[in-house]
Amino acid sequence: MRIHHMKTFNKAVVSLACLLMLAVGSTAHAEDRHVWLINDTPDTIMRVYASNSPGGEWREDILGSEVLEAGNSVVVNIDDGTDTCYFNLQAIYNDDTWLAINEFNVCTDKRLTIRDDEDYDE
Repeated sequence: MRIHHMKTFNKAVVSLACLLMLAVGSTAHAEDRHVWLINDTPDTIMRVYASNSPGGEWREDILGSEVLEAGNSVVVNIDDGTDTCYFNLQAIYNDDTWLAINEFNVCTDKRLTIRDDEDYDE
């Protein structure tokens, strides 16, 4: 009688462990890819493009119809559906100059302050 209860208990523990592994596995792929972009430059950022790296294609402007004026910030979703965490970003200023930010981890870094004097290509 005791052995039967132990087998039932073991089956329940194994079932629960499997359910937990599925839940953890599915949340690992559902990373939050929202990033707070902060424009700490004297210029307006007109467009921001993202590309999963390495070698992905540039997506449409993630600012949409908005611009990011000097000193302002905005939250953007940098999720292309590929479960990629590393993205290259390109900010285009109002004078058509641009700044490249390579290998930005959108899964762990939730804030990106854009500055003229930063070296983002490390």
